[in-house]
Amino acid sequence: MMAGDYSIKSVQEHHIIMGTSGRAKSEELGLKVNLCENHHIYGPEAVHNNAQNRRTLERAAQEAYEHTHTRAEWMQEIGRDYLQAPSPQGEVIYHSSYWKAHRGGG
Repeated sequence: MMAGDYSIKSVQEHHIIMGTSGRAKSEELGLKVNLCENHHIYGPEAVHNNAQNRRTLERAAQEAYEHTHTRAEWMQEIGRDYLQAPSPQGEVIYHSSYWKAHRGGG
C-alpha cells in the first residue's frame, strides 16, 4: 500500500469502523489510525475509495481487539465479523463529501 514512499506527510485520523455509529464506536474503542491524505480520502488506494484497503484495516482492528477480548464481545460492540466476511471484489466506496456534492446528501 505504501509503494515504497516513506517520506514525511501530514496525516489525518481515520476511524476504522465507518458510518455515523461506527465513528463513535471507533472513538470509544480506540479503533483509529493516522493516514496521509492519499491513503485516507483522495488517492485510489485511500480507504474511503478502496474497499480492499478498508477491509484490511477493519480486519486488523478486529484482530487487535480480539487479543484482549472475545469474538462475542466484538460482535456485541461492532455487530459485524470482518474476519469471516468475504473480501470485497471491485466494490466502490465514496467518501461522504462525494455524496454531499454529487448526490445531495447531507
